[in-house]
Amino acid sequence: MTRFRQRKKIIFHNEVKDQEEIKLLLSATAAMLTLGMADFLILSIKRILIYPTAYYSRISKQHHYGEYNPSFKTLVLSAEHLREGFRIPNDSLNLAVHEFAHALSFNVVNKLNTRSFLFMIGMARMKRLLKNPKFIAQWADNKYFREYGRANSHEFFAVAVESFVETPTDFKHHFPELYKTLQFMLNMGFYKLPDGIKN
Repeated sequence: MTRFRQRKKIIFHNEVKDQEEIKLLLSATAAMLTLGMADFLILSIKRILIYPTAYYSRISKQHHYGEYNPSFKTLVLSAEHLREGFRIPNDSLNLAVHEFAHALSFNVVNKLNTRSFLFMIGMARMKRLLKNPKFIAQWADNKYFREYGRANSHEFFAVAVESFVETPTDFKHHFPELYKTLQFMLNMGFYKLPDGIKN
């Protein structure tokens, strides 16, 4: 976490409160998502811009809570919505996880190592699932994933990673094969706590 913080330029705009807390949440998210990876520094991120709340994007001409810009290797996040993602730990909505997932998917592009190759195999599986009518019908029936994930394979991956992190037991129950794919891609899994211990 310390190396991540030292190597990323974190810029706060418009008097964001509790900046150290925000830095900790960002570093912890990066560490959690890269536990199984060799490239834990996420070189696809150079800068992280933090606004107090929703901000206007000059690129999309819309207000956003967060976005990842691969051209500038920049994450942009609303501090309010970033905190909200951690306040409710089991709703499969976590802005930091979502945007870091986007950065992770760009982090492996053009890398010639086994982990990147395995990640790309997983992304190809996810792209095929998005075109599979049976899978889409299952998605519509159980409503486990939010609809936004159907926009494209990058959004699908980011939404799936949010669910993988926040509600792994439900994820495994509803979509066991996709759960295994994400375990494979991220090289990690979650394990059941012993009886009597609540998560």
